[in-house]
Amino acid sequence: MGISQRIAYDLLKLLFGVGLRIFYRRLSLEGDDYRRTKGPFIVVSNHPNTLMDALIVAVHLKQRIGFLGNASLFRHPVSASLMRFFSVIPIYRKQDLQEGESMDDNERSFQKAHEHLNAGGAFLVFPEGTSIKGRKLRDIRTGTARIGLGYEFAEHFGGGLKILPVSINYSSSTRFRSEVHVNFNPPIIVSEYRNLHEQDPREAVRKLTEEISERLTGGLVSLEDEGQERMFSQIMDLLISDPSAKGLSATNRFRLEKKISTNLAELVRNSPESYKALQSELEQWNAMTDQLAVRIQTLGRINSRISLMIKILNQVLALGLSLPVWLVGIMTSYLPYRLTGWLPKKIVNDIEYHAPVAMVLGMLIFPCLYGIEAGCIWLFAPADWSGGWFFMLWLLLPVCGWLTLHAITAGRNLRAMLQLLFLIGTKGGFHVRLVQEQSELRKKVYGLTK
Repeated sequence: MGISQRIAYDLLKLLFGVGLRIFYRRLSLEGDDYRRTKGPFIVVSNHPNTLMDALIVAVHLKQRIGFLGNASLFRHPVSASLMRFFSVIPIYRKQDLQEGESMDDNERSFQKAHEHLNAGGAFLVFPEGTSIKGRKLRDIRTGTARIGLGYEFAEHFGGGLKILPVSINYSSSTRFRSEVHVNFNPPIIVSEYRNLHEQDPREAVRKLTEEISERLTGGLVSLEDEGQERMFSQIMDLLISDPSAKGLSATNRFRLEKKISTNLAELVRNSPESYKALQSELEQWNAMTDQLAVRIQTLGRINSRISLMIKILNQVLALGLSLPVWLVGIMTSYLPYRLTGWLPKKIVNDIEYHAPVAMVLGMLIFPCLYGIEAGCIWLFAPADWSGGWFFMLWLLLPVCGWLTLHAITAGRNLRAMLQLLFLIGTKGGFHVRLVQEQSELRKKVYGLTK
């Protein structure tokens, strides 16, 4: 990698790192020691969110990495030059072949991968082959195992190659200000397959592929279908709304989610009747709270009407005191916010690409529009204002926008509490009964956390 490539890579890594921290409300990492793994190594990851997966992995690894990418990215001269600039190696899939291409071209790609590893490099592979939204690892391809074992065989199993499995868990793969938990799992030492490879190379490929799948699955919250995903979300809403769960760390939350997903799978296998009964109760509970327009996060945290009114008063005071800030934030950030949400839907049809496109557009649109707005203010400012005032305004506007996001969240909480106050006033003891029902259902759900 030349000097210009290193500078471009490091600059983009910095910019995308900031963009990811803004786009996601919480981005937590586990396995810090493994993030500092030195080459040669191959990174493998699940692939539920297209370009976001690659950005999240690349930004948080200490070593610069290359990529294995679809050969279709190399068909246009401009994109081909860009791919080569960022060390992307083309992979040819049977279903994507065009005239003049064949599966034999992968041999050249594997050779390039070996050369990259020989130089102490690293690259990222998505062994599922394609990106599909969902909390489940699909069957993975054998390409990673074949590249790894082929490299070690050429080096007489003294190449020191490692395979680093990275498991990415999204609370929502497309929603702005959602959460991500990334597990950098223990690396696989490819040379440990030497004896098996000498006896049966195909079995070595199969076994290594199987271990890659097991390591990735071990760091994932895995759910079988959309019905189970919906049930999982309802269970997590119940548990996280419990006051005792307040301040739950990202790592502990992942442990909780992993336990629930594992126990749900066991419940489906061992007691499908109990699974369906719990699913029905959760659906009825959520239908009732939706109809009453009550957020279950608000229930159970209110001891009485007096405590609810005190919380409402505190929220009103906080919003009132910060009124000048979030009004400025709304005026200056509304247009870039709407553009960033609207343009991706016009640019790409696949919803899987909306999140990365929105983030990249946001990194361009927000600074540019903030600069224009700061420039307009500066033009009409007193004559003795220097260029430093323009720079300060340019930095201040995103701060106002950021505080406005918190004000919007506070406003939603205030509305939820006002709805609950109205419910208490018109339904008498109904709120108490609702909280009791929530508590009973929560006890049943807690059984899935053991």
